[in-house]
Amino acid sequence: MNLLNKDISQLLDMMEQRDISSEELVGKYIDKIRRENSISNSYREIVEDEAIERGKLIDKKRENGEKLGSLAGIPIAIADDISTKGIPTRAGSKMLDNYIPPFDATVVQRLLEEDAIILGKVDIGEFGSTVGQLGDVVAEDGAVFALGSDSSGDARYSALKSRILFMKPSYGLVSRYGAIGNTTTFDQIGPMTKTTMDMAMVLNYIIGYDKRDSTCVNRERIDYISGLSKDIRGLKIGLPMEYIGDKIEPKEIERVIRTLEELGAIVEKVSIPTLDYVLPAYKIISSAEIASNAAKYDGIRYGYRAEEYEDMEELYKNTRSEGFGQETKKHILFGNFVVSDRQYEKYYRNAQRVRTLIKKELHNILKEYELLLCPELLDGDEFLDREFALSANMAGLPAMAIPYDESMGLHLVGSMYGESTLLRMAYACEAIAKVGGEA
Repeated sequence: MNLLNKDISQLLDMMEQRDISSEELVGKYIDKIRRENSISNSYREIVEDEAIERGKLIDKKRENGEKLGSLAGIPIAIADDISTKGIPTRAGSKMLDNYIPPFDATVVQRLLEEDAIILGKVDIGEFGSTVGQLGDVVAEDGAVFALGSDSSGDARYSALKSRILFMKPSYGLVSRYGAIGNTTTFDQIGPMTKTTMDMAMVLNYIIGYDKRDSTCVNRERIDYISGLSKDIRGLKIGLPMEYIGDKIEPKEIERVIRTLEELGAIVEKVSIPTLDYVLPAYKIISSAEIASNAAKYDGIRYGYRAEEYEDMEELYKNTRSEGFGQETKKHILFGNFVVSDRQYEKYYRNAQRVRTLIKKELHNILKEYELLLCPELLDGDEFLDREFALSANMAGLPAMAIPYDESMGLHLVGSMYGESTLLRMAYACEAIAKVGGEA
């Protein structure tokens, strides 16, 4: 019996029935990671001993009838830009090569309180510029699920390429405390799972107010599991035509529309003119935020420090030139340029005005439609609809990647705090396309 292709509920039932112990389950995942180079090479850090010991402790609690968390014994992976107490967290950068956080990120703390077991940290691009192979780790049974940050849609695309799911929740729903991100207003932590039910379960635990994060919103908690439904009859879906007409064959788009309409959804074509301005505005604002966030890495307080320098100025210069990767340095230079005295109004201020226009247009469209949808071909290196992907981050809206078939995925954007509608759509598609197994 293959234990590694089970969902969370199945594994919890098996452990409760004593068909398998937490220690045994962790051991099987560790064996898989060690055996498969594609998975082991994706992990930056594997905490084998700690994971097995935690499994033993959970087994002992279960035997003694002690109260256990709702994810007791479930092995998980964490992206390397999310802080984990006592586990090296490099954030993909030489600048943090030897950094070991003295605290857990809020999302990690909440999962540990539910007795989940961390298998290790998955390598990423510098400061989360990409999520690396996070999608493959989950898809190839290197963890039951994973947490990663999404600042530009890369996590969603990684999930689609691996034929699994990722959700970027609405900005402010998930605490960013302990996240070492590239940006301040675009990054959002989300779960990567094989099934919609697993996605709903994880969201139940990681979403919630955190006073340590000033961007976190205080909203009434929602049970995302109870809201799952395979019925999407009457769901109004907008299909933006700006960036897909000449990139995806009309017959492929019609195939998706026909399937959704058979499920009872209402699909209509919409126009989003401001998508033309998403990419330049994003580059300006994100670079400014990267430059600001990177200012603290000076070789004095923490992080990498250059070994050779003659004075303080040379220490700063050598540390930052040696510690940052090429792409990050480009963003820092450009970011400092656009916020300089002479360029601030021309670039940064205008980019923020454009961002406001983009947010207003998307929010207005989503008053009429419950979801926006872009079909996505999976034979490229990134989104065909890059601007659509970025628009969710620009506006702080929830977005989700859903596998559709072997050649195509669905990229969805919902209204603010509309995570339940995204899950409902994913659950319906999962039942039809057999994503993640039998419905």
